Amino acid sequence: MIQALHHIGLSVGDLAQSSAFLHRAFAFNHTALTMPSPVGAQHAVSLLLRAPNCYLELQTFAPAQPQPNRWRPVNEAGISHFCVQHQQMARLYDDCAAAGAQFHSAPVDLGTGWRYCYARDPEGNVIELEASPLAPLGQSPWAAHVAIVTPNIERLAAFYHQLLGGARVGGRKIGPNPNLDLIAALPKVEVILTWLVGANLTLELAQYVSPTALNTRPQPFTALGYNHLCFEVNDLPNTLAACIHAGAQQITSPDAQNGINTAYLYDPDGNVIELIELSPQCANLAIQQLPNHDIVARVAALRNS
Repeated sequence: MIQALHHIGLSVGDLAQSSAFLHRAFAFNHTALTMPSPVGAQHAVSLLLRAPNCYLELQTFAPAQPQPNRWRPVNEAGISHFCVQHQQMARLYDDCAAAGAQFHSAPVDLGTGWRYCYARDPEGNVIELEASPLAPLGQSPWAAHVAIVTPNIERLAAFYHQLLGGARVGGRKIGPNPNLDLIAALPKVEVILTWLVGANLTLELAQYVSPTALNTRPQPFTALGYNHLCFEVNDLPNTLAACIHAGAQQITSPDAQNGINTAYLYDPDGNVIELIELSPQCANLAIQQLPNHDIVARVAALRNS
């Protein structure tokens, strides 16, 4: 079944620029490995970046996609951002600024003691910065969660909770709050949030009550921006069947390339899910091999103690 949230997929126009930004801002390092291409996509190049607890896959597609001409609002449906945590907001903010990020606002506190800020990378993709007073001292920045905006949070939360298990928290509406408006760069924000807490990465689900989104379906897979979530599994055929039983729609049959067996599906909202099963020759890619694969679970335990 599902072992971990292995990587977040991001379609980019400039692979070198995006990779350099993530390395300079967060010290995420690229590997020499590439992931198999999804069937039916004209996949030109991919680059796998290693964070302390997960991976990010940067992808470019042929023909080249035009650069986005607007910042995609954070309330539009689909994978909206991932979050990087550290103990010191000043470090996160300054390193992102030096790497070329722009910001919705200065860091703010929503009354929790944690500080928040939304940054935009050079292509306009949102990365949430989150300063945690519970962060281990000396820990380099890590990916804390990945967020999906949905028009039906109960349906999507039930789907992912059935597959992932673990703690499901939240579910209440937050806002209105002027500081929340600053973070999101939207007026009069009211949003329902649910978190599915994993060992290596949390899945955040958001349904915006106000303002309503301009789109209610995710962008196409090859469009610029966040385009898929990948889960590491230990039994691809049975996990694929479980996903379909839970409400997913199969896109591809299992396909083994270079020691990695993959399959693609749509979740109930139409977001792309990739399942990967690693052969022994690719065991070094397993999340368990990363130096701080359990950092999210450890911080969550401190928060709940």
